[in-house]
Amino acid sequence: MLESDFLDMNQLNIQCDESISALSDSNARLNGISNVYKAANEVGCTGETADSFYEYCDRIVTLISAIELANDKDILDNGTLKSFLREGAVLDGRVILPSKRRAAENERREREAADECESRSHGVSPEEKHYWRHEYRCHKQAADSYRREKEFWESRERKFDEINNATKNLFKESKSYRDGVIKEGIKSLSKDFNVTTGTFELDDSWKTGFEKLYNNVSIVDEFKKSWKDENGAYNLDVLNDIYNNRIDKLSANEAEAFAAVLKELHPDAQKQVLGHVSASDADIKGLVQGVVKSLGFGGKTGVGVYNIATAKDDSAKRKAGLKLTKDIGTATVTWAGTLLYGGDLRKANGTLLPDFKKSFIESISEEGDDLVNVSGFEIMKRSFKKDIDSYKFTNVKKAGEAAIENADDVAEAGIKAKDAAKLKNVKAGVKWAGAVIDAAFNWSDNVAEQKLASQSGMKMSNGRVAAETLIETAADIGLGIASNAAAGFVIGGAAALLGLSAPAIAVTAASAVAVWGVNEAFKYFTGKDAGENLADFLCDHAELK
Repeated sequence: MLESDFLDMNQLNIQCDESISALSDSNARLNGISNVYKAANEVGCTGETADSFYEYCDRIVTLISAIELANDKDILDNGTLKSFLREGAVLDGRVILPSKRRAAENERREREAADECESRSHGVSPEEKHYWRHEYRCHKQAADSYRREKEFWESRERKFDEINNATKNLFKESKSYRDGVIKEGIKSLSKDFNVTTGTFELDDSWKTGFEKLYNNVSIVDEFKKSWKDENGAYNLDVLNDIYNNRIDKLSANEAEAFAAVLKELHPDAQKQVLGHVSASDADIKGLVQGVVKSLGFGGKTGVGVYNIATAKDDSAKRKAGLKLTKDIGTATVTWAGTLLYGGDLRKANGTLLPDFKKSFIESISEEGDDLVNVSGFEIMKRSFKKDIDSYKFTNVKKAGEAAIENADDVAEAGIKAKDAAKLKNVKAGVKWAGAVIDAAFNWSDNVAEQKLASQSGMKMSNGRVAAETLIETAADIGLGIASNAAAGFVIGGAAALLGLSAPAIAVTAASAVAVWGVNEAFKYFTGKDAGENLADFLCDHAELK
């Protein structure tokens, strides 16, 4: 710091705000002008003159983009400078440096006087000793006071130097754009117009230079970085201020960055910034895949292979592979169990193939049930019972004993009943194994949500991750059971009224559509599916953070 240095943080803060506002307004106007020239390409004229005019317009659009980029750089640098001015102090070298020197000199003088008093306190009478010790303490206290004053002025000097060193390279990059590429671009646009040919004389050298600069700079990423705090989390207050006070003044690059940040925020953080969840596009791909998977093993396998082939990164590919492995594994166990305890290869193979002929009422009914004139409510009740019972294990010994009591052929009845019970247990085991694996996927999603929350400046404990995982898994199972019953009530009941029998596969597909619809409705309003909303509700009421 020099005595000629001066910094008024409050005034400079105001200047930064004014500069950001002016640059944002400039970009808004430039963007409007750029759109006019872009629209020229839609006129549809042909010929050498028209082609030359279109090329000229393209160069103006590119030049405007260069100016907007320079403005964006200045907006960013103003924001960076503002981050060092939060203290609001006035740092004046004409005050700080002389005050520091004066305090240092006073400290030195008082310490010398204290040392002198200390020296005179030896070898004298008690009364004199008491006097010189008192004087010593007074001079020492004064010296300490001057030391603290000197340290204060040193901290002011150090603060100025820190700000100066941290900001000395700001605004240089935009200046190089303006003095170099943009200046050359403006010069090239002033080339003569050939009246004879009706064409412009164009020089592309500047344009190539700009495109090289532009490709090497990710201004969007720089904007996103400028909205984060020292921990790398997005500052929601800053984002909220942008949304409420200057959303209409954002440059194209800044608006692109802001839109990207909203997608990266946790839904609860989106609410803090926008007052609502940022609406996402409907997951049509999920709907189609849900219907295809309802066709059974073949549909699930096809979807799994497709997801692996189209995965965008290794993580997504690994997740899709694990889901396909789960589907193949559970199908294989069901097939093997059916073959082992049913003794019929054709019946076992039937577990892998969709049965288009089997009615939904048949699939949810037990032996001896009425299959004619069944009401919609009865269908719903049977569907609930069937799905809930599919998770229950059967006592094999008791099943055999019960069959023997009511059978003519005791031995055969007992064996068949035991085999049937064992097969049911295999299928129940598959159900629970699937639930455990789904819980693992939910846990993985919640760990990702935990990172998203941290990135959004929010906290989500490991305990909450575990609790949400269990609740969401249970909710997914419950929603599937309820959707089956609802689809059976609507489709099966309507078919029964017409004297028809609804195919089981149609009800299963309708159930998949219902699950998708419920989750999409929740996502639209809250940014989370039904299970996540239930988990949030329960965890919030349990005050689990």
